Amino acid sequence: ANCFKKVTYLNVYDKIDIEYIIPEDKETGIKYNVMLHPGADPSQIKIAYTGDVTNIRLTENGDVSIGTPMDPIIEHKPVSIQDGKNIKSSFTIKKSNIEFSLASYDTSKELVIDPWVSNLTSFLATGYGYDVDFDNAGNLFVYGGTTNSIAKYNNLGVLQWTFPGSLTTPPWSSSIMAA
Repeated sequence: ANCFKKVTYLNVYDKIDIEYIIPEDKETGIKYNVMLHPGADPSQIKIAYTGDVTNIRLTENGDVSIGTPMDPIIEHKPVSIQDGKNIKSSFTIKKSNIEFSLASYDTSKELVIDPWVSNLTSFLATGYGYDVDFDNAGNLFVYGGTTNSIAKYNNLGVLQWTFPGSLTTPPWSSSIMAA
């Protein structure tokens, strides 16, 4: 399937862009950057997981673990950078939303918050995707993994279901008969 290595959504929140990247330096996951432009309010940023999600919690090392029926999704602790210097940052959980907590920084300059997500589903975590397709409603279907699972994501990217096994088709043949 054709795919982009990077997609940037502009002005998701006022003066805040989000860039999603398929990382070349990691075996699994999706990397994303939250780019706060001068005057942006980071308290607007809310990450919400929906569907069959349980037990959203902070781990000892500052990651967020989101329980799912398969494997947990891991939001890895963010690194925030302004003018080449690290700005102390972390996740906080408020109700069922994940938010960023930032140390003091210069709000008149751009700040990049740089976390990444891994274990999106167990078959994606294996790193083996065999086929990707979509339907007319914009749903995405992914086939792969060590168990040849199939997953359906809606047009917003939310996992709808997984089928944990392979599909087989009946054998068939075709021949041309002479008249």
